[in-house]
Amino acid sequence: MTVQEGAKPQGYAGYCLRDIPDEDPELTHTGPGTPMGEQLRRFWQPVCLSENLTDLPHAIGPNIGEAGTVWEQGKSESYFLRVGNTRWMMPIDDENSVMFGGAHLNERLDPDRNRDEPMIGHNRIDFDAQLARDTYEEQQRNPGDWEAIVGQRRIARHGLEHPDATDEGVQMRRRQMRRAIRGEIPGALPKPAGQNDGPILIYTHDTVLRIPERSSEPEDRKLLFDVGTRLTEVMLEGDAYRGIERQEFVEGRFKDVEAQFAG
Repeated sequence: MTVQEGAKPQGYAGYCLRDIPDEDPELTHTGPGTPMGEQLRRFWQPVCLSENLTDLPHAIGPNIGEAGTVWEQGKSESYFLRVGNTRWMMPIDDENSVMFGGAHLNERLDPDRNRDEPMIGHNRIDFDAQLARDTYEEQQRNPGDWEAIVGQRRIARHGLEHPDATDEGVQMRRRQMRRAIRGEIPGALPKPAGQNDGPILIYTHDTVLRIPERSSEPEDRKLLFDVGTRLTEVMLEGDAYRGIERQEFVEGRFKDVEAQFAG
């Protein structure tokens, strides 16, 4: 059989995927001395679990990922609910990392007491899909985030991906990280410890507003954009406050935004 050079068989699409693209070392190599590895290790903090407070010290340099409340159903209004989960990720080398899970256990974030405290800690966090399923069959039939991550090979090959519209945020984040490690975004990273003018403020939160949808899809999309923009402006205005004053300011202004757009 003669196959014309450059031609793609119509019946067997898998044939076109036989060539494995090169790795993207700028983003996916995280060992010591690599651009991304050095970026992730740049800011170190002494962090450990209480169970590690023994005669042998344990400490990690965390790269913090934070998420809001896990069980938010959107059934009732909520305003500026703060971080419910914190995960510290530390790269070991190009193919391995360690994770420490943390959670804020209080009635405001978990009024129904859904958290499972023994499942929070070293390489574990207590919400679904973050850990490997118990069996191979479960991993195949009900894959979660863990399976999605480890299923990308020991080192992910971005050239094998098929990005969709919902992956826009991932692509934006990758562009930001490239520019940051190349030094193209001045001030993109916090100053080293001891050189900041106070705490580093974060904006992770959950908010549910009761605002009627508009009569057409274009109007509804504009509504979502306008409300999101205004909420972001309010959070930035809240930078002038600290602690409970910041919480009360932002929460109160969020309620004002809800009243403005609900009318």
